[in-house]
Amino acid sequence: MHLESNPQTPLGSTGTSGSLSAGNPGRERLLRLLLLLVLPLCMIGPSLMPKRLFLPQVATTLAPLASENPARAQREGAAANFSASDRIFPFLTDQQEIRRQLKRGVLPTWEPNLGLGLPLYGASLVASTYPPNALAVLMPPERAAGPLAILALFLMGLGTWLFLARLGLANGACIFAALATQISSWGIANLHYPMKVDAALWFPWCLWAIEGLVQRKRGSFLFLALCSGCSFLAGFVTISIFVAAASGLYAVFRLGKRQGHAAPVTGTAASVQDSVFEPNSIPARISSIGPALAALLLGIGLASVQLLPNFEASRLSVRQDREHAEILRGALPGGAALGLALPGVFGSARDYYPSGSPTAWWVAGDEPEKSAQANPLEWNTHAGAALLILALVGLVSDPRRARIPLLLLIGVWGFAQGWPALRFAYRLPGFNIGDPVRILALQWTLWPWLAAIGVDSIVRQKPRALMTSLVASVALGAVSFALWTTLDPVQWAEELEQGLAALHAATVFEVRKLIPVESAIKAGEGLRESAAVCAGTCAALFAATIVALLLGRAGRNQGQGPTALKLIIALLSCALLFLGPARERMEPMQGFPLTALALGAGAVVLLALARGRLAGTARWLPLAFVVVAEGLWLAPEHLAPRRAEQLFPSSPGIEAVAEAAGKGRVLRLHQDPSQVIELARPNMLSAYGVQDLTPFTVFTPRTLVEALASIDPAATYRSGISGITQLELVAHPLLDLLNITAILSVVPLDHPRLELVYERARFYVYKRSGAMGPARIVPTAIESKSSDSGLKCIAGGAVNPRHATSLSAPS
Repeated sequence: MHLESNPQTPLGSTGTSGSLSAGNPGRERLLRLLLLLVLPLCMIGPSLMPKRLFLPQVATTLAPLASENPARAQREGAAANFSASDRIFPFLTDQQEIRRQLKRGVLPTWEPNLGLGLPLYGASLVASTYPPNALAVLMPPERAAGPLAILALFLMGLGTWLFLARLGLANGACIFAALATQISSWGIANLHYPMKVDAALWFPWCLWAIEGLVQRKRGSFLFLALCSGCSFLAGFVTISIFVAAASGLYAVFRLGKRQGHAAPVTGTAASVQDSVFEPNSIPARISSIGPALAALLLGIGLASVQLLPNFEASRLSVRQDREHAEILRGALPGGAALGLALPGVFGSARDYYPSGSPTAWWVAGDEPEKSAQANPLEWNTHAGAALLILALVGLVSDPRRARIPLLLLIGVWGFAQGWPALRFAYRLPGFNIGDPVRILALQWTLWPWLAAIGVDSIVRQKPRALMTSLVASVALGAVSFALWTTLDPVQWAEELEQGLAALHAATVFEVRKLIPVESAIKAGEGLRESAAVCAGTCAALFAATIVALLLGRAGRNQGQGPTALKLIIALLSCALLFLGPARERMEPMQGFPLTALALGAGAVVLLALARGRLAGTARWLPLAFVVVAEGLWLAPEHLAPRRAEQLFPSSPGIEAVAEAAGKGRVLRLHQDPSQVIELARPNMLSAYGVQDLTPFTVFTPRTLVEALASIDPAATYRSGISGITQLELVAHPLLDLLNITAILSVVPLDHPRLELVYERARFYVYKRSGAMGPARIVPTAIESKSSDSGLKCIAGGAVNPRHATSLSAPS
């Protein structure tokens, strides 16, 4: 495949296509690095201030700490990010335990306070061997979260810039794409889950290295292996597999069609080799693709130090490869594509819907199993109206260069939605270990790549580029404006109730038990607000396209383009278009005051770079400004800093739990798994040094799940356990064997084995008697055929663990 390039600019050269500092490569590299730090510092910089943390929420908003200081809990929970709550439990607490053990000179291989003890290194996703995560050992991990997030966005932007520059795109288009990835909705929404972001950010780096193999750049094989290895070391294997697969497909596209020269007709050895390996022969293609695929596999081998323990922990848990039908139930419905242009259509980071987003129920139609598990983070399909329109510009004006990212995007969406032609992939090893929707991580690179081709076309003034941008902005803007002005949230909620009732043969009352009226109306308001943001973006992009047209004419007529003052006025005019349709966003923005400074700082930096030779080719500047402004408008709900003088402050309730538990373990008794959150949610107790029998971990050991399920099948929850559900089980011998010394409940309990030691509203702590401790001597051993039969003997009462033990042959 040939790469198009400007006739006046060599392939891969920045030239007059928007170089940062023509004739001075050192200064250009420095400006590139500084520019890529502007957005990350503006968005995450406030979290680096004293008494501020880059976390989605803090522990003081959770029970029992919230009930002990309700004023502080209300203040700190007003803007809590509910979509990424797992960032603290278990990921942050895992990082803290790893750091504590390393400081004591102990390898962090075992966590004694969770379950019956579990492999900390293998069962956790915090990826302690991922090189940048060493910072979370050198300093408290809650303090390292902000700098690591800045580094992730910086690496993502740099990798995108280098890859597109190697493809030969105009430098302005490369800058645009780099900034677009840093402000991308997927990256911003998932930034509190560093394992996901770190696994995905190496995709453009892999593409850059593969392109280096195409162009025979030295060191490309090693770079590709290292980038692939870093992706797998990041800790989120599902996304890493998608990155490796997409990189392999790109290698096939690019290296499988590498151009060559006709074989000479002489009889030399070289001519014999050339005649055997002709450029388009199958052996020649295999020999071209082989190094890239070998490098990707080598990277996986380098990451085996993390992958093998994770694999072993997974094998010993109940989280196994899922059936094809189960994976298909996790695929996105067709209506999820609505989120491409409408931000937060399935709920914002501050929304919590126990039964799934009402908008998800609306788009899923007759697939209720998809709606019930929908959440704003996993269903975040948003690319942005500006990127969508500019991607369309690339497709129309430069279809040949746009075909690879387009094909990859089609594959991404086909896999995520379970298209019939791609469902077979759900049966392949590696593609059946997670929800299909996680392949959307590749969008983080693909949409900016495709949009950069559109910006490149505008910069080079290719036919149909500007007109496509104008027409698409008007069309999408008109549709979203109509939705914004006509949608009534109350009426929409009523129609949703009636539609779901008719579809599922239920009553409106039954629908309201699942989706409360208040939640439905709130979702309608969010849908209307999303349409407002989309309409504002389209209006701003229309104005930015006009500015780009004027810049092109000014560059041709005067050579130096407009003055900086005129360009500032034009860019600010684009920003003002947001204030009308998106005024509903102003209240959240008050909690993120540096966003306005980010807009101004970004404009000043870009305009400073627009002086001199860049001024005549600055058509990408207003386009980049619109994308950045749209992203910054949506970022505060995800990235707002948290106020926390102490991450895990002292708590009378948890002190009572620690006193009751002593050296034993804590177990929760509840009637509904949702009550577990009220009882010092799983993993919180371990942060205070208390042993918790029912933690929330990615790979809960199968033995623990089977032990509790043997006496109470209702104790299981998803791939783990939550607690017992029957009061009479408090006296079960298995709990004595498991050294249960404390019971938590949301209601008062009356049992002879329980002694009340602490009481608050919906938080009761009981000391349980009869636990046998970690070791004992018994006179009798009963042989069992297997560990399962031995467990059944203990659970059924055939073996009294106080007087006998069950021995089984190794399986």
